[in-house]
Amino acid sequence: MGAFEGETQPLKTLIDTNIIVDVALERQPFYAESQKILSIAYRQQIEGYISASTVSYLYLIKIFTP
Repeated sequence: MGAFEGETQPLKTLIDTNIIVDVALERQPFYAESQKILSIAYRQQIEGYISASTVSYLYLIKIFTP
């Protein structure tokens, strides 16, 4: 249900596919800011989600990126 009184929950955030791709491929000039967003999610300061299509897209990038 909800948080206990006085307790806060992390913000639920949909992370755009481009954020993941920026970090995976170290795309400039977006890499640094995208890395910060993923780091915030990793530290559980936000509750990060990606769409199901992001997984497929990342797989295709892996196959076709030398």
